[in-house]
Amino acid sequence: MIEDNLQITQKRKPTTENLVMVEKNDDLISRLSDDILLYIISLLPVECAVRTSFLSRRWSDLWNESPELKGTTEDIPILVQELVELYNRHPLLPCRREVRFRFEKSNLLVATIEDNQKLHLKFSDGSSTLRNPLFLRRPSSSTHDLAVKTLHLTSVSDLTPEKVTSLVSYFRNLQSLQITECNFKSLSIGAGFQILTSLTILDCLELTEIHSFSLNLKRLFFRGNFVKFWFYTLKTSLEIAMIDFRKGPGCLGITYCCLMKNLLALRNVEILTVCGWLFNMPKIKMLPLCEHYNTSVEISLCSKI
Repeated sequence: MIEDNLQITQKRKPTTENLVMVEKNDDLISRLSDDILLYIISLLPVECAVRTSFLSRRWSDLWNESPELKGTTEDIPILVQELVELYNRHPLLPCRREVRFRFEKSNLLVATIEDNQKLHLKFSDGSSTLRNPLFLRRPSSSTHDLAVKTLHLTSVSDLTPEKVTSLVSYFRNLQSLQITECNFKSLSIGAGFQILTSLTILDCLELTEIHSFSLNLKRLFFRGNFVKFWFYTLKTSLEIAMIDFRKGPGCLGITYCCLMKNLLALRNVEILTVCGWLFNMPKIKMLPLCEHYNTSVEISLCSKI
């Protein structure tokens, strides 16, 4: 009788192969097609949708196809926070960590995080001009600070400046900021970004003013229409400035006084490169630039780069 009981027990003991087979048979959802799984992800709340990438290898592979989620502008900070925190918890996760997010009507945000702590936020919509200024405020002391050192903003629309401003306040460790093709009228960098050292602005053709309260900004790269620079510090920390006005004067009337204010705002840099159409103008060529700079400054004037 004891032997019979032992035999029965042995028959009921599951093997590893049986467990795997049972798991596969029970996981009916993962066996669905990619299209159906991506559709399921799109129906989930944003914070839950992002977390599906580490349910299993099958789910993480879906994120190689850049899943598309839907929501509102209120969900944008949540989406980015979840994406960054997911990367921090699982840095070796085998996926691209890229999300396509549709909000409001036809607006699209593509959020991508790279291995070197770079975050790309690319906005796309049908609007042409953002009349409101973009003011990046002092970073908050939130417990949800995001470990992002480099941030790229592309095509911020008129529906998102407040959300972008709120989102950037989480990046207390931000060292480099690049803004591309964002059609706002003015840009202000708050003093709270204490370790921000590099600012790049490319092809923001509606931009007319740049205000900086940053104490440690060392590199400024600008390409676009003529703009006015304002630095609200006793002595700017800029070391390298490259100013490219090749896009033209824009909507600003260029005067000798206006140009001199810009150049004086940059007078403490070590290397200054100014290029574009300005120095094809006879009056501009005669500007006494060297009189306003330290003898150690390197000034480069060119019509092309």
